[in-house]
Amino acid sequence: MFSYDRDVVFERRGLSLPTFHTADHGHVLASGSLAALVGRLRRRPALNVERLASVISLTPTEDASATVYEGVHRVPSHHAVRVWPDGRRTSTLFARSLERAPEMTAQDAAHELRRRLTAVVARYAEGKRCIAIYAGGGVDSSALLATALAWSRGANGPEIKAIALDFAGPGDDRPHLRELEKALGIVPIRLSPSRSGRFVRRMMSLDGAPCPWPNVCDDGMMLEAAREQGADAAWGGSGGDDLYDGRLDTFPQRALHGDAIRALREAVALRVHWRDPGVTQAWDFVVRPLLVRSLPHAVRRLRRRIRGRSVVAWAGPVLRAHLERVADAARAPEPSTASARYTRFVTLPHLMELFDFRGHLREAMGFDNLEPLVDDEMISFISSLPPELLFHGGRARGLLRAAMEGLVPDTVRLRTDKAWFEPAMAQAVRAAGGFEAFADLAAVPHLADLGLIEPSKFREAFDALARAPEDGAGWLQVWPALAVEAFVAGYQAGATS
Repeated sequence: MFSYDRDVVFERRGLSLPTFHTADHGHVLASGSLAALVGRLRRRPALNVERLASVISLTPTEDASATVYEGVHRVPSHHAVRVWPDGRRTSTLFARSLERAPEMTAQDAAHELRRRLTAVVARYAEGKRCIAIYAGGGVDSSALLATALAWSRGANGPEIKAIALDFAGPGDDRPHLRELEKALGIVPIRLSPSRSGRFVRRMMSLDGAPCPWPNVCDDGMMLEAAREQGADAAWGGSGGDDLYDGRLDTFPQRALHGDAIRALREAVALRVHWRDPGVTQAWDFVVRPLLVRSLPHAVRRLRRRIRGRSVVAWAGPVLRAHLERVADAARAPEPSTASARYTRFVTLPHLMELFDFRGHLREAMGFDNLEPLVDDEMISFISSLPPELLFHGGRARGLLRAAMEGLVPDTVRLRTDKAWFEPAMAQAVRAAGGFEAFADLAAVPHLADLGLIEPSKFREAFDALARAPEDGAGWLQVWPALAVEAFVAGYQAGATS
């Protein structure tokens, strides 16, 4: 906790952990812990209902600095914020000059990616005795684990331990983990999601904020296991989907700039984890996006509004108004330079939320949990490459897969599926007493009073999820609202942590 009696500048470069700040009785107060900051105030701040709406719907707020408390702010990612004791604020986006990488083959780019990731691993591991890495058999986490093991063994570095969730379901990770075990000579620590049941309710609020992700209980369980194993840091592979997958909007962009035939051909052949390749991908990845772009702005805005209403059918008037503002917000043009791609990535709202969550989790568990795959070094390099290079070999994450050749077994490196975590979340909730244990939250009395949710319609969505929690539908619509209801109930009862 810091206190200043003068104006002060807070910086948050790239994707980093959050700083929270406010003005209180002629002082600027700042902390990395939201709960600690709010607890220091002489009067508890009112709830920011607009921000609660954004958490429920997993959508951004117009003010990226907003927290769930009125008058308490966070520094947005890649921004500098000047704050005065009287509450005035100015916010500036950092300028970043990033050159496009020199022309190189995909093989050279893959080699450079691997070299840079090894350097990031070495930097993150400095001074550590034991590091726990969450790696169940997915491409991203396997790349991180294999890189860390190779570097550690070659440099006499810290002990590396793998921790994995052990559960069955679509895209089952367990066969891939067994392949990693044989190829890398490791004995992973396997944890059943049912062990995280005691964390489910506790982690609906973290560090004075609602936590909308249903699998956060698994993070708590694995951090606890990492500490028990003697680790002094834990690493994960979050954010890899965003950075290494490749952006599908590169296909219509290429078609617009004279490369239409090749863009259509490569879109048809592209292998992604959620569907099989085929001609329909030409429509979905190229033609339809171009047609949507050609529509008048008012039509596109109406289309976004209709889609928003259909996804959140139980929204109350306040939440509906928020969703309409989100739908009406101007869409930024697709970045064309390395600097613009970097800035766009590090200011993605959901990635800022991820790093805010990592900060809240650190404060709640007292343990570092880091994401080396989206270190600034890696973001800068990927941003400097031609976007289509990420689809090397006709695959999402194609360049990362190529970089891991010879390090990660091919059955894992080239896998075309991806684990569904809904079965793990269902196990955790069953261990926490089943969905009936959350019936008090499903009534959403506090959110109804705030005009955020229509209780009867929400109960229908909750019951549908309870009937079929493993089929992939409903979790990210229902669970965030439950978490916000739990948070608001705690707030009304006087709790801030």
